[in-house]
Amino acid sequence: MIISNIFPCVACLSVLVGSVAMAQDCTDQQLLVQRVAPFFKGRIEFSLNPALTKRFTVDAENGRIKISAGETKNLAPALGYYLRHGCGSHWSWNGNRMETKLPLSKFHAEIQAPWAWRYAYNYCTLSYTCAFWGTREWEQEIDRMALNGMTHMLVQAGLEKVWQLTLRELGYPEDRIRAFIPNPASAAWWNMGNLEGLGGPLSQGEIDREGELGRFIVQRMVSLGIQPVLQGFVGLLPHDFDKYYKGTDARYFPQGKWVSGFQRPTVIDPTTKDYARIAEVWYRNLERVYGLKAKAFGGDLFHEGGNSKGVDLASVAGAVQNSMQKASPGSVWVLQHWGSNPSPTLLSGLDDDKAVVVSLANRLETATDGSTIRSFCGKSWVWCELSNFGGKHALYGSLKALAHLGDLQKSPEKERLLGVGTISEGLETNPIFYDLLFDRFWTDRQKNMSDEELKLWIAAYVQRRYGAASEDASQAWNILERSVYTPVSGQTDCLESILCARPGRHVDRASSWASGRPYYQPKEVQEAALLMLKAGESNSALWGQETFRYDVVDVVRQFLADIARPLLAAAMDAWEKKDEAAFNQYAGDFLGLIAATDELCGTHPMWRLGRACEMARAKGKTPEEKKGMEIACKRLYTTWSGKIDALNDYAHRQLQGLLKDYYLTRWNIFFTAHRDALAGKLPEQDVMSTVARQLNEFEPAWATNDTPYSSKPEGDTKSVAYDIMNRFMPVAASVSSWNQIGRQWKLDPQTGVLEFNVSDSIQEPGTYAATFVWRNGNNALSISKVCLFEGDKPVSEDVHAGYTGVKNEANTYIIRIDKLRTNLDVYKLKAEVEGVGGGDSSGVLLFRKIK
Repeated sequence: MIISNIFPCVACLSVLVGSVAMAQDCTDQQLLVQRVAPFFKGRIEFSLNPALTKRFTVDAENGRIKISAGETKNLAPALGYYLRHGCGSHWSWNGNRMETKLPLSKFHAEIQAPWAWRYAYNYCTLSYTCAFWGTREWEQEIDRMALNGMTHMLVQAGLEKVWQLTLRELGYPEDRIRAFIPNPASAAWWNMGNLEGLGGPLSQGEIDREGELGRFIVQRMVSLGIQPVLQGFVGLLPHDFDKYYKGTDARYFPQGKWVSGFQRPTVIDPTTKDYARIAEVWYRNLERVYGLKAKAFGGDLFHEGGNSKGVDLASVAGAVQNSMQKASPGSVWVLQHWGSNPSPTLLSGLDDDKAVVVSLANRLETATDGSTIRSFCGKSWVWCELSNFGGKHALYGSLKALAHLGDLQKSPEKERLLGVGTISEGLETNPIFYDLLFDRFWTDRQKNMSDEELKLWIAAYVQRRYGAASEDASQAWNILERSVYTPVSGQTDCLESILCARPGRHVDRASSWASGRPYYQPKEVQEAALLMLKAGESNSALWGQETFRYDVVDVVRQFLADIARPLLAAAMDAWEKKDEAAFNQYAGDFLGLIAATDELCGTHPMWRLGRACEMARAKGKTPEEKKGMEIACKRLYTTWSGKIDALNDYAHRQLQGLLKDYYLTRWNIFFTAHRDALAGKLPEQDVMSTVARQLNEFEPAWATNDTPYSSKPEGDTKSVAYDIMNRFMPVAASVSSWNQIGRQWKLDPQTGVLEFNVSDSIQEPGTYAATFVWRNGNNALSISKVCLFEGDKPVSEDVHAGYTGVKNEANTYIIRIDKLRTNLDVYKLKAEVEGVGGGDSSGVLLFRKIK
């Protein structure tokens, strides 16, 4: 739909427009109250006060709440601050718990907004997370982001219409336009210049509705003081555009192919007159579709391997920026920092005050990892977490990094740091991580949280998310914080579940570019899952909260995913030894993990494939449109594009229906072929080729099946979770490698020294922690000294008495490296140790960079 009175608040962005504009601003905030906290209707008074500049105030007393801010963009976050800290409410992509009782206590807060920019979305986010959202989902999302305080948000929906109007005006054939425009599930890579037309063609009705949706998104953002970032014209055009467009001085930079052979759009030279003409058409149609003149433009050149050979990057960049300024004077170009882009040469051609770089931080052991903090040639920049690729499900994110966002002020580039934000590809995961991020939006930009403050924050988070304090739940999240939520040096993504991997004998990841290296103890996830169930025993009311049920599913699901690795290793070991009974046992248990995960996920609507399929089908109006959207949704989660290539399983999800019908079928194919080989029905050398042939037939076809999937939950989360823990804890304990994540040690009483090669974990100077954890044997281990050697040269040591056994005392040793080695010698860690009462002791060493 297109709503009349498109931008009622545009004039209100200046407080000088008077009382009429202020009243309209307040109306928008009152409508927000009615949507998110209707129990406060008529009790909240909003006002703008120029004297507050970048601050907001909240005062609550006698059942009335007064909210005032210096800028429109801070009114909604002031409401969010009160709901969170005054009322104890919680909202997330993974369930809400809004407190409906009016707080009786007096409340006052005056908050200085520490960041000028609070940014949201990578292009990939808008396809992996938001591709099939309609006005209902976008209304909820914009409200959620406004409460959290976003100031700038990237917009992609509606570009289909902009492209159609622009290319049509330029004389590009109608059938080629339709072939160029992709499905929304693939639009991210289209708008980044990686591919064309994937998942299309869209019908005219679908193109028109995307235009209407984009207009709705933009008007709602503006009404709440959020600046939409719209797509600028950086020169991208259909790869065969030159065949149909005859300009005066058009010159093109062909971009070749992207990953897996996808045809890239071409780039017209922005320094030409023809570029200027096309840019004018683009910006006119951009304003026509969205209904406003944008003040911030996105768009990246030569993204992920684009061809810039022979291109004068500085001149090209300057020409692109000039076209933006001509279309909207005073606007800024928002560029994504990913890999080597944008290059220093490209940045050198830009006006410093009219460009902002959003830096995608995907290595999160610290907030100031060297791969994300660099000079941007005098341009302002925004630090944005990138903790999820593809929307995959796994517990992941660094709470410590968020707690230490104050370290960003140590950066040489701190003076140009405008703000922080979220740019993850999949946002509907890990609510604790994002809740802490959004809370940090409103704390002193120089402040770090101590470990004790983080622990207190977790307790408060539990109270808000579940509606009651819970020592057991808090303890569970503290265990998870120091294990799975503390990624090690070099960790760039979650530890993926191999249940979702294309079957293989030694697979350690599901997608091509992920890390397959375990970095935490799975036993700790098991302990956290048990504590969550114990919390439900202590307070049965918790089971009535959708937030608690979601988290129980998530933690127990992670427990099941972690068992898969040692189970597969055990099954393959039995197969190689021709132990048919053991193979069948381990293979059966592995398949049982997938079936159990499917059953568990089925108890909560957010963990069901049907939810995504229903949203996808709702994007269409005709049976053909509905079917096309559902196929695009299923492909995104499986083969990605409909063919077998390196992108398969990049966006895998652990969802009911997908687990049972797709992943379980694949692993059944795998284990059946191996079982047939053991039984003499299939030559051993033909096993994997047989598996590959069957998978190649099954995987692309699955997305086109007509199996209906529902979002309606089935079963009881509590009873299913209890049953799973009872069934699979013995399975986990029976696998010898269940607790063997990390570097293994076994005491040799004759030497009294444990030695480890840690070269692969030391990639840069910094502070490292070596933690010894006893796992097996009759004797504990005492440690007196730990020393790091570069070859034979000692470079750092920590001398103190430590102990690891059933209990641990001072069992972490700190190693500091001021300068990385310059020779080829390995780094060796040596520990002087002694068994306590005997020499039967073994366990693991956890070695990781901590700052």
